Amino acid sequence: MFYAFTIFFAFALIYQRKKRNMVRFAITLPLLLQIAYGVYQFFQRAGETFGNPYLTISPWRPVWTILIPCIWIAVLYSPRMNDFCRRTHEHATA
Repeated sequence: MFYAFTIFFAFALIYQRKKRNMVRFAITLPLLLQIAYGVYQFFQRAGETFGNPYLTISPWRPVWTILIPCIWIAVLYSPRMNDFCRRTHEHATA
């Protein structure tokens, strides 16, 4: 669900002309929550599966819950994205 929220606001960031920094913050907040939850779940690995393969925790889970949200945050605050937000903000205020 966090990723759907993030993708929605990523498109809002592209097509909105004003207040892009607020949109970036709206994208970053759920990503940070996902990272915090991923770190918490990383230390809670030992869980009962009751023999059910659908309850087994994947060894790839930290990639999806920690690494990929970190990459998205790095992309959102990259120099190119900062320039994109600043350039559009300057055109909107001019």
